[in-house]
Amino acid sequence: MKQNKRTKQTKKWAVAGLLGAVMITGVACSNEPKEQAPGADEPVQIAKTDEKKEVEKEEVQLKEVSVEVDYSKSAQEILTAYSEEGMSRFKLSYPDTYSMEYALKTIGREMPKFEGKDLNGKTITSDDYKNKSYIVNISKSTCEVCQELAPVIQTLEKGEDKIPVINLYPIDKSEDVKAHREKTKWSKDSIAIVGDKNKSIENLAIKELAVATVPTLLFVDKSGKISYINIGLTDDVLLSDMKEKAFGEEKLYDFVRKEMVKVDKDGNVVKQEPLIDESKDDKKVTKPVEPKKE
Repeated sequence: MKQNKRTKQTKKWAVAGLLGAVMITGVACSNEPKEQAPGADEPVQIAKTDEKKEVEKEEVQLKEVSVEVDYSKSAQEILTAYSEEGMSRFKLSYPDTYSMEYALKTIGREMPKFEGKDLNGKTITSDDYKNKSYIVNISKSTCEVCQELAPVIQTLEKGEDKIPVINLYPIDKSEDVKAHREKTKWSKDSIAIVGDKNKSIENLAIKELAVATVPTLLFVDKSGKISYINIGLTDDVLLSDMKEKAFGEEKLYDFVRKEMVKVDKDGNVVKQEPLIDESKDDKKVTKPVEPKKE
């Protein structure tokens, strides 16, 4: 019996010892450094983020840039892309409506690339005139005004400037053009490209350049842009003035409006997000459903 009592007491002491160990262990664990609650450092991070945003805001600057002309728009809309001085220069250069509209739709555009064989069998391409000023004369063999203009063009070709002139006959036959040029005493060295032997020339004149009337002169500057146009007859004096406007320091297409845009530190334009996305169908209004009549 005594042994049993001792055994029971021993068990009690063992249990008490285990409980004490657990309690001591619990105290020891509670004394360990606590982990910081998630988000404890967030105020510091937010402050850094705000500071970064402020720096980004400071890096965004304003810059004055030229308005880009959208040639797909109407002539009236294109005119609004120009400054007051630009509008005035266009109106002085082109007092008639037809020339004015064609000038606005053409001046400032890149001259389309072209290639063709002239009457002498020589291949002529737009790349031959890269970084050079030249004139494109779009003509027709049966056109009386074109025949009157011929001596003026010939004088231009032989002048001191020696500006190359490329004569295009987009809807003619080679035989007719040869007869026309013999009659008007064109030089054999003068460049003439005819549509019957060069189908791409017809496409160039009628579709790409939208020429509807001959003669039409296109002045192409060293940058490859069409800098001036003339429709109809002209003379040596007027042609000299046209050359100055086309190939001088100030071109008509330089007088577009200026606008202020936001740019980043690298000078790239910062795109502005629209307040309302019009591409979404949020604006659609649905009609209320009428209750069915019983």
